[in-house]
Amino acid sequence: MRSCAAPTKWHSVTTGVYLGGYPSAQFALNRAYAYQLSFLGATNDLDVSGDTYTLWYDRSIGYGITYVLFPYFKPWSSNRYTLDYIVYDCWWHAFFDGIHHPQGFTVNYWWRDTPKLPTLTIVDPGSSAAEAFSPLPSQPPTYWFPPVYT
Repeated sequence: MRSCAAPTKWHSVTTGVYLGGYPSAQFALNRAYAYQLSFLGATNDLDVSGDTYTLWYDRSIGYGITYVLFPYFKPWSSNRYTLDYIVYDCWWHAFFDGIHHPQGFTVNYWWRDTPKLPTLTIVDPGSSAAEAFSPLPSQPPTYWFPPVYT
């Protein structure tokens, strides 16, 4: 296992523990072919703020898991990324105390939802009974075709 170490310009210390990925940690995902994110956990109550996703297990006591993506992944691009460098940090928290407890996670790339779409799935290995989906930005309309000049 490796900690999700990242450049020091983001945070001083990460707490999340990357446990692996499917098909493999070094699988190179083409961002252009990822249509959505999904989060497998014990709930589908999801908040999104920029690159930060919080799965709330119990909002009333502030109990949830927060995932922070690397900022280069979410915007649409034709770049390729390996599964072990998509989630920058992950922690669980409770009672609104601000303490970041280390949380293990896995990252998978497969076809999910209805209709079936290429999906990047982040999994809480302790509980994966519910799934929350979040769309990813798609390509700009003029990416594949040149602009029309009049």
